[in-house]
Amino acid sequence: MKSLSFQSTATFGKILLLANVFGLVVSFTSQQHNGRGGGVAKGVELSMAGESDFLSRISNPFFAKEGSSKEDGSSSGPSGLNSDSSFDTPGAEILVGKAKAVIATDLGVQDPSLLDEDFLWIGPLQEKPLGKVDYLAAGRFFSLRTAFPDLDYRPHDFRIDENDPLTVRCTVRPLGVMRGPLRLRTELVQPNGKQWRGPPEAISMTFDPDTGKLVKLCSGFAIDRLVGNTNGLCGVMAAATIAGVPPSDWEVYPIPAVISRFFGRPVDPVGEVSTFLAPFPETVMIQLVKGILTTNLAADDASLLAKDFSFVTPSIGPIGKNKFLESYAAQEFGGFEPEFSHFRVDPFDPYRVWVDVKPVGPGLEGPPQACSFTFDDDGFCTRMTAGAVMDPSIGNTGGLTGAAGIKYAIGEGDLDVTVRPLPVAIGRLKKTILSPLTKISADDYVLDSARGPSSEDKAALDPVEARKALAEARARIQEEEAQRRQLAMEEEIRLRALQEAEQEKLRLRQEAEEELRQAREEIEREILRREAESRQATQPVVTKEEPTFTIPTTPKMSPPKLPSPPKIAPPKIPALPKMAPPQKAAQSKPPTPKAEPRKPKQAQGNFFADAFKPLSDLSA
Repeated sequence: MKSLSFQSTATFGKILLLANVFGLVVSFTSQQHNGRGGGVAKGVELSMAGESDFLSRISNPFFAKEGSSKEDGSSSGPSGLNSDSSFDTPGAEILVGKAKAVIATDLGVQDPSLLDEDFLWIGPLQEKPLGKVDYLAAGRFFSLRTAFPDLDYRPHDFRIDENDPLTVRCTVRPLGVMRGPLRLRTELVQPNGKQWRGPPEAISMTFDPDTGKLVKLCSGFAIDRLVGNTNGLCGVMAAATIAGVPPSDWEVYPIPAVISRFFGRPVDPVGEVSTFLAPFPETVMIQLVKGILTTNLAADDASLLAKDFSFVTPSIGPIGKNKFLESYAAQEFGGFEPEFSHFRVDPFDPYRVWVDVKPVGPGLEGPPQACSFTFDDDGFCTRMTAGAVMDPSIGNTGGLTGAAGIKYAIGEGDLDVTVRPLPVAIGRLKKTILSPLTKISADDYVLDSARGPSSEDKAALDPVEARKALAEARARIQEEEAQRRQLAMEEEIRLRALQEAEQEKLRLRQEAEEELRQAREEIEREILRREAESRQATQPVVTKEEPTFTIPTTPKMSPPKLPSPPKIAPPKIPALPKMAPPQKAAQSKPPTPKAEPRKPKQAQGNFFADAFKPLSDLSA
């Protein structure tokens, strides 16, 4: 939490508790609403300093609830902001258990024995209900469990209706993966492995007081269409959307809403919250919601809303803060004082508080609705959802909410094609035309065999017989509860005996394992001891001698002998061949005249002989 510390939050809780017990009216010091924490202080101040009888209508949590009278002898009234537990009615736990069994069997499709013979199913886009045979046939034909074998409804917020102790309401958020074929009316769609994340869906179950079986089931009513990935659809239409074959907007929304969606911008779905820690304690968050309700949905104090506030209904929105304050805030309840009950924090979104609303007033009885308020860390309201019907068969507004429902109740309703989807409007028109013959009006959702007594029938009943029947019903419920407790006790004893037997087996097993471990360790020690003894016996005795140390002498090193170079013989010079002296070629000379003999000269050496003489000597 950013704006308030833990100590200040605890102080708020103490003040609220004292005001609830002693009827104190506390006013906090005014703060700047645009500062941090201003939304918390202002919301608590308004919720506690509103009308003078506001706190008197909140029940005392320390007062015993066995009797019907209050501490001051006055009742909280139908329009009190009552947040008491839903399990004060005798046999409420039994009814909740039956409701959980219905959800666990795919809303009774897997176990028809849970459904009464006069069973009726009512859906949001059906102009007439389905009986038991038709309901089971439709459930087995579409077979959502075949297409989504791991479908988990994730039910939560089980509670008993304030005006009908035999009706249980809860919220589911279906989750599953398409792993099988989905059979629709005209085709068979193959699996695509896409995950189904459904929006919060309101489910109402009414049980028969005699047989304990389900006589009326209202399902498929999305209370926040911007959550999940199914475009705000539930049931078979949601499965078809996941399979890639979504229905047309004409089948889901009224004509004005279809036109607005066609020309408007696409709206992004609300993302899932990643934290499970609420910004404030549950009591403080509930008081913040009550502060907005006492100011006519913040129409009298717009500072309770954040700047980025948005308002959403099943067919309108998101709408900004200014347009909401101008057109919707003051007209949502039309000046009437509706009944508020079952304030609770959403377990999947800790920043959101849900509340059940039932508009009532002179000539007005609206159907039960679900509203939610989302806050930020500073205590300002950032988002509001309203107008989500949980059971359209109750009231005189034709299943409509808001200003349209009020107009319908006083006889000034708009045309059905402007406030209902086109197929529903056509179906209601057919019922209206045939009503003189069938005696069934367009607003008649129940059959004669399943219709409860009217106000005239209730007035005609004998009070003594009514009290007797009520006493018998209570006795029957108490007997069933006693049997259930007895069976639970016997089951607990059996489970305890089994648990003790398992613990004894575990103890014996541990003791045996411990003894076996000790025996193994003893055997290993004995083996090691004997091996040591055998080695010691076979090892020879070695006498210890004193070691003598000798200094080694360094050996003399002789110089290395170098190899003698090899003897190289002188090269032999080959003898030159003998060459004869050149001889002069004989030349023809002309005859010379005979010369006179000369006198011999002194002998001289031969030139060639002298030149080659050394060579001749070498050759010799």
